[in-house]
Amino acid sequence: MAAEDVLTSLKVRRSRKLFTFGFSQGGHAALALHRLLQRRGVEVTATATVGGVFDPERFFLSGIANTTTAPVPLYVAYLLLAYDDIYDLYRRRSDVFRAPYAATVPGLFDMRHYFDDVVAALPSTSPELLTASYFRAVRTNPDEPLRVRLRQNAVDRWRPRAPIRVYHSPVDEEVAFEDVLVSVGRLRSRGAEVTVRRLPGLDHVNSWVRAMPRAAGWFERLSAA
Repeated sequence: MAAEDVLTSLKVRRSRKLFTFGFSQGGHAALALHRLLQRRGVEVTATATVGGVFDPERFFLSGIANTTTAPVPLYVAYLLLAYDDIYDLYRRRSDVFRAPYAATVPGLFDMRHYFDDVVAALPSTSPELLTASYFRAVRTNPDEPLRVRLRQNAVDRWRPRAPIRVYHSPVDEEVAFEDVLVSVGRLRSRGAEVTVRRLPGLDHVNSWVRAMPRAAGWFERLSAA
Protein backbone atom coordinates (compact mmCIF):
# COMPACT_ATOMS: atom_id res chain seq x y z
CA MET A 1 0.00 0.00 0.00
CA ALA A 2 1.34 3.41 -0.95
CA ALA A 3 2.09 5.93 1.79
CA GLU A 4 -0.70 8.22 0.54
CA ASP A 5 -3.20 5.35 0.77
CA VAL A 6 -2.10 4.58 4.33
CA LEU A 7 -2.62 8.20 5.36
CA THR A 8 -6.04 8.24 3.73
CA SER A 9 -7.10 5.01 5.46
CA LEU A 10 -6.02 6.44 8.82
CA LYS A 11 -8.00 9.61 8.09
CA VAL A 12 -4.90 11.74 8.62
CA ARG A 13 -5.66 15.33 7.77
CA ARG A 14 -2.97 16.68 5.52
CA SER A 15 -1.35 20.04 5.83
CA ARG A 16 1.92 21.69 5.01
CA LYS A 17 3.01 21.41 8.65
CA LEU A 18 6.02 19.20 9.44
CA PHE A 19 6.69 17.72 12.88
CA THR A 20 9.45 15.51 14.23
CA PHE A 21 9.06 13.26 17.27
CA GLY A 22 11.26 10.69 18.99
CA PHE A 23 11.69 8.66 22.15
CA SER A 24 15.04 8.03 23.88
CA GLN A 25 17.67 7.68 21.13
CA GLY A 26 14.86 8.67 18.80
CA GLY A 27 14.68 11.99 20.65
CA HIS A 28 18.26 12.62 19.62
CA ALA A 29 17.40 11.57 16.06
CA ALA A 30 14.36 13.88 15.97
CA LEU A 31 16.42 16.92 16.94
CA ALA A 32 19.20 15.93 14.55
CA LEU A 33 16.64 15.64 11.74
CA HIS A 34 15.09 18.98 12.71
CA ARG A 35 18.54 20.59 12.56
CA LEU A 36 19.36 19.03 9.20
CA LEU A 37 16.04 20.04 7.65
CA GLN A 38 16.43 23.60 8.92
CA ARG A 39 19.93 23.80 7.46
CA ARG A 40 18.55 22.57 4.13
CA GLY A 41 15.88 25.25 4.14
CA VAL A 42 12.96 22.97 5.00
CA GLU A 43 10.58 24.54 7.52
CA VAL A 44 9.87 22.41 10.58
CA THR A 45 6.73 23.30 12.55
CA ALA A 46 7.77 21.75 15.88
CA THR A 47 9.65 18.89 17.51
CA ALA A 48 8.77 16.82 20.58
CA THR A 49 11.05 14.43 22.41
CA VAL A 50 10.44 11.90 25.19
CA GLY A 51 13.32 10.74 27.40
CA GLY A 52 15.67 12.07 24.75
CA VAL A 53 19.46 12.08 24.72
CA PHE A 54 20.69 15.52 23.63
CA ASP A 55 24.34 15.31 24.71
CA PRO A 56 25.74 11.84 23.90
CA GLU A 57 29.04 12.53 25.65
CA ARG A 58 27.29 13.46 28.89
CA PHE A 59 25.02 10.41 28.52
CA PHE A 60 28.04 8.13 28.02
CA LEU A 61 29.91 9.53 31.02
CA SER A 62 26.78 9.24 33.16
CA GLY A 63 26.43 5.67 31.94
CA ILE A 64 29.88 4.48 32.89
CA ALA A 65 29.41 6.04 36.34
CA ASN A 66 26.07 4.26 36.79
CA THR A 67 26.39 0.96 38.66
CA THR A 68 22.69 0.30 39.34
CA THR A 69 20.80 0.43 36.02
CA ALA A 70 20.93 -2.95 34.29
CA PRO A 71 20.82 -1.86 30.61
CA VAL A 72 23.70 0.65 30.96
CA PRO A 73 26.49 -1.74 29.86
CA LEU A 74 24.38 -2.46 26.76
CA TYR A 75 24.25 1.25 25.88
CA VAL A 76 27.97 1.67 26.57
CA ALA A 77 28.83 -1.30 24.35
CA TYR A 78 26.46 -0.14 21.62
CA LEU A 79 27.92 3.38 21.52
CA LEU A 80 31.49 2.06 21.43
CA LEU A 81 30.75 -0.39 18.61
CA ALA A 82 28.62 2.02 16.58
CA TYR A 83 31.05 4.94 16.78
CA ASP A 84 34.03 2.69 16.06
CA ASP A 85 32.22 1.35 13.00
CA ILE A 86 31.56 4.87 11.72
CA TYR A 87 34.76 6.65 12.78
CA ASP A 88 37.31 3.79 13.08
CA LEU A 89 38.35 4.87 16.57
CA TYR A 90 40.32 1.86 17.87
CA ARG A 91 42.90 -0.56 16.55
CA ARG A 92 41.69 -3.56 18.54
CA ARG A 93 38.49 -4.19 20.49
CA SER A 94 40.63 -5.83 23.16
CA ASP A 95 42.03 -2.36 23.90
CA VAL A 96 38.53 -1.32 24.97
CA PHE A 97 36.61 -4.42 26.08
CA ARG A 98 37.73 -6.90 28.70
CA ALA A 99 37.92 -10.59 27.85
CA PRO A 100 35.71 -12.36 26.93
CA TYR A 101 33.58 -9.39 25.82
CA ALA A 102 36.06 -8.20 23.18
CA ALA A 103 35.20 -11.32 21.20
CA THR A 104 31.53 -11.77 22.09
CA VAL A 105 30.09 -8.24 22.18
CA PRO A 106 29.91 -7.64 18.38
CA GLY A 107 27.80 -10.76 17.90
CA LEU A 108 25.23 -9.58 20.42
CA PHE A 109 24.27 -6.65 18.16
CA ASP A 110 23.42 -8.78 15.12
CA MET A 111 19.71 -7.83 15.08
CA ARG A 112 18.82 -11.38 16.10
CA HIS A 113 19.34 -11.03 19.85
CA TYR A 114 16.57 -9.51 21.92
CA PHE A 115 17.21 -6.61 24.30
CA ASP A 116 16.95 -8.82 27.40
CA ASP A 117 19.32 -11.37 25.86
CA VAL A 118 21.98 -8.72 25.30
CA VAL A 119 21.59 -7.35 28.83
CA ALA A 120 21.90 -10.88 30.27
CA ALA A 121 25.07 -11.58 28.27
CA LEU A 122 26.86 -8.47 29.56
CA PRO A 123 28.26 -7.72 33.03
CA SER A 124 26.19 -5.69 35.45
CA THR A 125 28.48 -2.63 35.43
CA SER A 126 30.60 -0.79 32.89
CA PRO A 127 33.90 -1.23 34.80
CA GLU A 128 33.45 -4.98 34.38
CA LEU A 129 32.90 -4.52 30.64
CA LEU A 130 35.81 -2.18 29.85
CA THR A 131 39.53 -2.61 30.31
CA ALA A 132 40.89 -0.73 33.31
CA SER A 133 43.14 1.45 31.16
CA TYR A 134 40.34 2.44 28.79
CA PHE A 135 37.85 3.04 31.60
CA ARG A 136 40.35 5.37 33.25
CA ALA A 137 41.21 7.16 29.99
CA VAL A 138 37.64 7.77 28.84
CA ARG A 139 36.63 9.16 32.24
CA THR A 140 39.53 11.59 32.54
CA ASN A 141 40.52 12.62 29.01
CA PRO A 142 38.12 14.96 27.16
CA ASP A 143 40.20 14.46 24.00
CA GLU A 144 39.68 10.69 24.00
CA PRO A 145 38.51 9.86 20.43
CA LEU A 146 35.07 8.53 21.39
CA ARG A 147 34.31 11.53 23.58
CA VAL A 148 35.34 13.92 20.81
CA ARG A 149 32.98 12.23 18.35
CA LEU A 150 30.15 12.03 20.87
CA ARG A 151 30.54 15.76 21.51
CA GLN A 152 30.41 16.46 17.78
CA ASN A 153 27.07 14.64 17.62
CA ALA A 154 25.40 16.66 20.38
CA VAL A 155 22.09 18.27 19.39
CA ASP A 156 21.93 20.95 22.09
CA ARG A 157 24.32 23.48 20.57
CA TRP A 158 22.29 25.15 17.79
CA ARG A 159 19.34 27.50 17.40
CA PRO A 160 16.16 25.84 16.17
CA ARG A 161 13.67 28.27 14.66
CA ALA A 162 10.68 26.06 15.50
CA PRO A 163 9.49 25.33 19.06
CA ILE A 164 10.61 22.23 20.91
CA ARG A 165 8.73 20.42 23.65
CA VAL A 166 10.65 18.08 25.94
CA TYR A 167 8.75 15.38 27.84
CA HIS A 168 10.83 13.77 30.58
CA SER A 169 10.39 12.04 33.91
CA PRO A 170 12.31 13.47 36.88
CA VAL A 171 12.97 9.86 37.97
CA ASP A 172 14.04 8.54 34.55
CA GLU A 173 16.65 5.95 35.48
CA GLU A 174 18.37 5.80 32.09
CA VAL A 175 18.52 9.41 30.87
CA ALA A 176 19.07 11.75 33.80
CA PHE A 177 16.53 14.55 34.09
CA GLU A 178 19.23 16.92 35.37
CA ASP A 179 21.34 16.30 32.27
CA VAL A 180 18.37 17.09 30.05
CA LEU A 181 17.86 20.40 31.85
CA VAL A 182 21.49 21.30 31.10
CA SER A 183 20.83 20.70 27.40
CA VAL A 184 17.57 22.65 27.53
CA GLY A 185 19.51 25.54 29.02
CA ARG A 186 22.06 25.37 26.21
CA LEU A 187 19.33 25.51 23.57
CA ARG A 188 17.55 28.37 25.31
CA SER A 189 20.80 30.33 25.60
CA ARG A 190 20.97 30.26 21.80
CA GLY A 191 17.45 31.65 21.48
CA ALA A 192 15.47 28.41 21.15
CA GLU A 193 11.87 28.17 22.35
CA VAL A 194 11.93 25.05 24.52
CA THR A 195 9.29 23.96 27.01
CA VAL A 196 9.70 21.09 29.46
CA ARG A 197 6.80 18.87 30.49
CA ARG A 198 7.55 16.68 33.51
CA LEU A 199 6.20 13.12 33.67
CA PRO A 200 6.26 12.42 37.42
CA GLY A 201 6.77 8.88 38.67
CA LEU A 202 7.39 7.24 35.30
CA ASP A 203 10.41 5.17 34.37
CA HIS A 204 12.24 5.58 31.07
CA VAL A 205 10.37 2.94 29.08
CA ASN A 206 6.88 3.96 30.20
CA SER A 207 7.38 7.69 29.69
CA TRP A 208 6.49 7.52 26.02
CA VAL A 209 3.09 6.00 26.80
CA ARG A 210 2.11 9.14 28.70
CA ALA A 211 3.90 11.56 26.39
CA MET A 212 2.85 10.37 22.95
CA PRO A 213 -0.83 11.46 23.09
CA ARG A 214 0.21 14.74 24.67
CA ALA A 215 2.71 15.40 21.89
CA ALA A 216 0.12 14.44 19.28
CA GLY A 217 -2.35 16.88 20.84
CA TRP A 218 0.25 19.65 20.81
CA PHE A 219 1.00 18.96 17.15
CA GLU A 220 -2.71 19.02 16.37
CA ARG A 221 -3.13 22.42 18.01
CA LEU A 222 -0.17 23.79 16.09
CA SER A 223 -1.62 22.38 12.86
CA ALA A 224 -4.89 24.20 13.49
CA ALA A 225 -3.21 27.50 14.32
